[in-house]
Amino acid sequence: MASRPEVRWLWNGDLQPETLIRQLAGMRDRGYRSVVVWPWAGLEVPFLSRVYLDRLYATCEAALRQGVALWLADDVNWPSGTAAGRLLERHPEFAQRVLVCTSRWVPPEAPRGLVWRGEGEKLVAALAVAAGGDRRDVSAQLESNGYVVREPRVSRFGGHEARWQAELWEAPLELPRGGWLVTIATVVRSRPLLPTVLGSQSGTGEPGTLDVLNPAAVRAFIALTLGRFAATVGHWFGRTVQGIVTVPPEAVLPHAIAPPAGWRADVLPWTPDLPDLFRRREGETLAIRLPYLTAHLHLPPGKAPAPGKPPGESAGPSSPFAPLQQLAAERVAEAYRRPYTAWCEQHRLRVLSIDPSRLPTVPYTLRADRKRSVPPRLLAGVSAHPPFRGRAPAGSPDAVAAKRPAASIAANAAPAAAGPHARRDASWRPLDVLLPLWSWQPHSLNVHPLDGSDGHPQPIDAERFTLHACFEADYLPPDLALFYEAGTVEALTLNGIPLVLDESRVPTGSELEFADPCARWLPVGPSGAARLGLNALEATIFVPRAEQIRFFEQPVAGPVVAAGSFALRPANRGHSIVRPRRQTPLGTWSEIGYPRFSGSATYRQSFVVPELPAGARARVVVEAHGGTIWVELDNRHLAGPAASPCTVELTGHLRPGAGALAITVESSLAARIAGGEPAGLASVRLEYRV
Repeated sequence: MASRPEVRWLWNGDLQPETLIRQLAGMRDRGYRSVVVWPWAGLEVPFLSRVYLDRLYATCEAALRQGVALWLADDVNWPSGTAAGRLLERHPEFAQRVLVCTSRWVPPEAPRGLVWRGEGEKLVAALAVAAGGDRRDVSAQLESNGYVVREPRVSRFGGHEARWQAELWEAPLELPRGGWLVTIATVVRSRPLLPTVLGSQSGTGEPGTLDVLNPAAVRAFIALTLGRFAATVGHWFGRTVQGIVTVPPEAVLPHAIAPPAGWRADVLPWTPDLPDLFRRREGETLAIRLPYLTAHLHLPPGKAPAPGKPPGESAGPSSPFAPLQQLAAERVAEAYRRPYTAWCEQHRLRVLSIDPSRLPTVPYTLRADRKRSVPPRLLAGVSAHPPFRGRAPAGSPDAVAAKRPAASIAANAAPAAAGPHARRDASWRPLDVLLPLWSWQPHSLNVHPLDGSDGHPQPIDAERFTLHACFEADYLPPDLALFYEAGTVEALTLNGIPLVLDESRVPTGSELEFADPCARWLPVGPSGAARLGLNALEATIFVPRAEQIRFFEQPVAGPVVAAGSFALRPANRGHSIVRPRRQTPLGTWSEIGYPRFSGSATYRQSFVVPELPAGARARVVVEAHGGTIWVELDNRHLAGPAASPCTVELTGHLRPGAGALAITVESSLAARIAGGEPAGLASVRLEYRV
């Protein structure tokens, strides 16, 4: 069995056993032998529930029969640590806290009064320190003078943002005459916007992440996740189940704060016993030390307060928070990595800690990620729908031929950049029998986003709003349709004609491979509401407040898109729909009118091979602008899935006379979601040498 995972298998939807087993067999037939089972956005079966574990058990049985190794991701999406929010729902005390340290220098000539505003569960320090070392505790003023206020906050992750109202404490402070450095530090539960909660229906909705500095929190997570895995499929550990994939959260994750005017805010690591650890390591109390860590951030050299030292001598280190940061790094290794690795080794499992985007993703998902819940930059490695059409059945002679020793197929791991780049070997002579034009057959429909300005989102200010969009058409294909998101789009009008939304029209592979159960489609072709020239669309959109995690900065596919057998060319309003070409030169798909095409397309060409010298070897070198490559010669599958550049040995396959070469390229979902992802066939070289 393979020793390292090759691809992610995203688990979402309702996890029907027959679908899981069929998809596992499909991956094996494609040559994958080591797969990560990764719960993902859209999972409808509660993570770690009895049903989920039953499906995992059945999958392990099937993997054993088919010779596929499984790796288990330890959480929904990433980072790890909350079991889709279940751990924090049971033990909110195990959620990550941070120490928010706000500080301000009040010079002698400034007014004596100032206002502090902040949030927190616990006050750690509230000190005013003079340059001479004099200290004043201002915690009593915070308690007696304070009152509750509300403040808007926003958390961001990649291209997402979430807004809420934070409840804060505001208090006026009075200081004696002179210059003072005021430092107020509070313990705050961090609430970063994480991929763990984006689009996940199976979680509890409990925000936050695990306190990886707390050994008790880590033990609870291991018991809740790995412990349940062991109880269900533990007898396959070390065999069919080869390891665990984990994405440990950082000791300090971004927390949305808005410090009051004139105050500096620093977010530092925190765990309940951190003050004791700091005192044992540094020999002083953290609460008293905090002002001196931040002093040189406010004061000019020679003015930093230092206890026990003359006022003119600076005590600020070059990296003021280095002691806390180093302490946190050591504690993460001690509290998380060591016990986690020890548990896995005890149960004959390997541990892999990896960024999920570094693993390619096979398109086997029971329910696609909701478009507004997937950051575009994380889709760069997602594999779109592969060309299963025409593949040799498992066990057939062609399928066996496709599994020749690895020496016959040499494929580099890195995808091709824009344009050919593989080094030419002078010992190989070109076999100039290929023409510059290739027949071109996309295996799914082209898409054209219609969310306002050719892919740029419109702001959402209410739960129900109207989306105005338009598109130009110089050609109306027979299969032109509008695809929309059911439950989000409530009404559609095209060119003043109300369209009847039909919930039974679910897209299939012959129409558009959206793989999204929320997608529905309406034909608007030549006999429908679409017309040549400018088309105006109006859609009534409903997005609940709880789901208003929306994109910004980057273009995205909206709740309504046009799809069909068409190409696109630049126009006054983004792009115009035009007649597709049947033959194409090599180049990027954007150059031939498919800037947002995600899926696979096959290039075909017939040629005549001359008589080669006796003992000559032949090969084909294929380069793509990104994505995955499959190579067929005379309807025989020779290579794929392979990365670019891909070199395929043709000796014994390429014979004098007529031949037919078919090369299939598949792109990622990033083109459909974000646009501009390079894809397409870059170059093909037939070569021989004696």
